This record gives sequence, C-alpha cells and structure tokens, in this order.
Amino acid sequence: MKPNPTVSVCIPVYNGADYLNVAIDSVLRQTYDDFELIIMDNCSTDESFEIARGFESQRVRVSRNRENLGMAGNWTRCLAAARGKYVKILPADDFLYPDCLARQVAVFAAAGSEDPGRPLGIVACARDVVNDTGSRKFSMRFSQSGRRHGLAMIRNNVRRGINTLGPPGNVLFRTDLARAAGAFQDEYLFVVDLAFYFKVLLKSDVVMQPEVLTAFRVGTGSCTRQLAWKQAASFVGYVKAIRRDPVYGLSRFDLAACRCMATLNMIGRLLLTRFLLK
Repeated sequence: MKPNPTVSVCIPVYNGADYLNVAIDSVLRQTYDDFELIIMDNCSTDESFEIARGFESQRVRVSRNRENLGMAGNWTRCLAAARGKYVKILPADDFLYPDCLARQVAVFAAAGSEDPGRPLGIVACARDVVNDTGSRKFSMRFSQSGRRHGLAMIRNNVRRGINTLGPPGNVLFRTDLARAAGAFQDEYLFVVDLAFYFKVLLKSDVVMQPEVLTAFRVGTGSCTRQLAWKQAASFVGYVKAIRRDPVYGLSRFDLAACRCMATLNMIGRLLLTRFLLK
C-alpha cells in the first residue's frame, strides 16, 4: 500500500458492534483499491474495538480514543488521521456498494474548474435506505444531478429545510478543503454533517451523482415523533444562527421557507419511515 493513498475511508464507531462488520467489509470489497481504512473507536463499551482489531492490517488502521470525544470530536479526529487526497466519513451502521469509491474518485479526476476560484470540494451520490436487517426499502435520489455552485447548494438546502446531500457516507471530500473548513461541531446535534458541508461549500462546488452507491440504515428507533421534532428544530436553529453571518447571504425569506419546509419534512419523514421500514 502506498504511504499516501488516494482515498481515506474513516469509520468512526461508538458501540457499533451490530453492524461494524458489514461497514468494514463493504470498504474492503471496493473495486477501487487505492485506499486506506481508518477505524476510530470512541471508547466503545461493546465489542466494537475487538471487531475492528480483527481487520487490522497494512491497509486498515485501528485507533481507540483515550476518552469519549463525542460524535463531532471523533469525526474530527478521523479527518486529522486521513492521509488520502480524498476522504470519506462512513458511519459504522451504513455501508458502501462495491463501485462507490471508483465512481466518486472518477468524478474528481474528470472535473475541471467552472470557476478558477471555486474548486470541486464535494462529490455526493444517491443512496438506498435500508432497515435494521439491511433490507432495501427505497432509494433517495437527487431532483437534479450535476455540478452546482456551493453557495447555491447551501441556499437550496436551507429553502428545502432538509439535508439534500445526505449522510456523510454519501459524500467524498477533497481532504485539503475539508481540513480548511475546520472541525466538525455538535452545537446543533442533528445537523453535524450538514453544518460541515456548508463550511466546505462556502469556497467550493459540489457534484451530485445520480448513481446509488451507498446504503443508509434507518432503524425503527429513528421513527419517533420526539426525535423528528428535535431534528427539525435543530435544522431551523442552525439556519437562524448562520443567517447572522453575511457570508452565507441568507434572507428572511430563506429562513421562513426553512421553517415551513422543515416542519413538512418532519411529517413526511415520520410517515415514510413508519410505513416503509416495516
């Protein structure tokens, strides 16, 4: 394995023993082989660390934090450990399809610069939603695919009241731009990923891939009304906070649309998961 692989796939894990094997296997079975796998255990109290150590090799690096850093802290530590030109944060309960890395790296390799001042910073793919057992229930695709200006993508997410790029397993970052964005932050817990995307998108563009290349696991415990309300409130609270920063260029209309759509999305999410995840 090269000292500096093209891609670093990072799996942050805390008590993820139920699905960790699946996540690791999905990375090791990629058709693209120029990658390293970093597994960062956040002081798990189950068998996660032991499972990860069972895969340790020249390609697979396993670390264990001395203390629990929280989700955002562990994701930040993953980013710091990455040696690749591109980096992916893969939650331990999600998984990749075999050609995910090959297709996402190819997008970066083929990308020119529509604006010399705005490089391509993120490639995001469509995803399948699976249940506890890994059975596919439906796919989440983009309404539009292709390259988008980062600021336009930020406004699109705000007005739609939802993270349209999807969970971090969907996303491949250019590592230098991700590090320049700083640390993951958990002030608004349910938008840790989106808040980080926004910081990267302030200075770069994004490509949305129409191909379904990952699977996002949604358990039955994710369908509660209380959790859905917390997710919507976290999204709106975050948008209210960044609207005060002129760099985002968000208006009162953007915030009003966000409030309305976040509520509608919450209702839709409850209905969708309740009936389709069975």
